[in-house]
Amino acid sequence: VGYVWMIDGRKFNIDLKMQELAELLDPSLFYQINRSVMISVKAVRGYDKVKNKQGEVILKEGIEIGASLLVSRFRFDGFQKVLRGFRDSL
Repeated sequence: VGYVWMIDGRKFNIDLKMQELAELLDPSLFYQINRSVMISVKAVRGYDKVKNKQGEVILKEGIEIGASLLVSRFRFDGFQKVLRGFRDSL
């Protein structure tokens, strides 16, 4: 069982594996930042680079979730690319 946090703060239980969830979501709008968190790029204000080629996601004001927002070093380049692509499309 996993959780989905909505932008308005609501939290829902889901019974999907991360891979199953990834197949349902638009990859230009959602990105798996680490082993347990998939995030909407619409909720991202930015990120801070941290050690070992990792990043810490900064959410837009008023959005909070109860999970680590550390982008793994193996996913950091992909996260930057998806975030850049989203911002370029605005």
